[in-house]
Amino acid sequence: MDRCMMISQDCHAGAPWFVYRRFLDPQFREDYDRWISENLDGATALDQRQLREKKPFQFETMGHLGNRDPAERARKLDREGIAGEVVSCDRSQKNYPPFGVGFVLRERKKGSCERRLAGCRAHNRRLAEFCQSSKGRHAGVALITMDNPEDTVTEIRWAKENGLFGGVMLPARQLLTDGAEAFWQHPRFEPAWQVCEKRDVPLNTHASSSGVIYGGSRLAGSAENAWTAFRPFWHMLWGGVFERHPKLRFCPTESGGMLALWFNT
Repeated sequence: MDRCMMISQDCHAGAPWFVYRRFLDPQFREDYDRWISENLDGATALDQRQLREKKPFQFETMGHLGNRDPAERARKLDREGIAGEVVSCDRSQKNYPPFGVGFVLRERKKGSCERRLAGCRAHNRRLAEFCQSSKGRHAGVALITMDNPEDTVTEIRWAKENGLFGGVMLPARQLLTDGAEAFWQHPRFEPAWQVCEKRDVPLNTHASSSGVIYGGSRLAGSAENAWTAFRPFWHMLWGGVFERHPKLRFCPTESGGMLALWFNT
């Protein structure tokens, strides 16, 4: 029997908040401290003593050290027979990337675009360092905001040049978003598609919240998670993006075979 190489396409890794803080540009760190205290629930809220000691208990007790320790992660991958993996951001252990960036592009507020970009950059810097522990084994997926095309192109180039060869995560738009510029077929996003095609950077999406709670029921909203991952694909397909950029690659993740279901109906 020929040797079978097992590669996991949907893995996640994150860092404790105090690790992410080191990778943030200094001018955002105080704002990040406030964000932590305001956005973690009562069971995981951090007081000033914990800030000084840098030991929030949720990371000391949950035991998923492979999520943040590359040596432990390598041991777990070896034990499970996995040769390589695609690594996206995480939030399962309250290890959100700074300012809550990740799979969903959240509502714009004053100053939030700059904070989101800083959060993406901090995550990408930390992920690049994490993936260097086993070069070629971890295909890290960089975070981008798409708020500003010039900043987005800069971050895509940085990710490619710094070993994050898993591509970039295209953030899901909230369903309440409206206006022509909010959707991926708009010409303002052309610079991002051009650099991804030229540098062979895959576009990734991941199952995520659509931003609609449906009368307070998060479970009802979660039923659309897979659909949300494919929403950018439909916009780009019917908007002609793939015709203009035939070498552009689109990789939906954790979407439950949504494409096969769609073509079957």
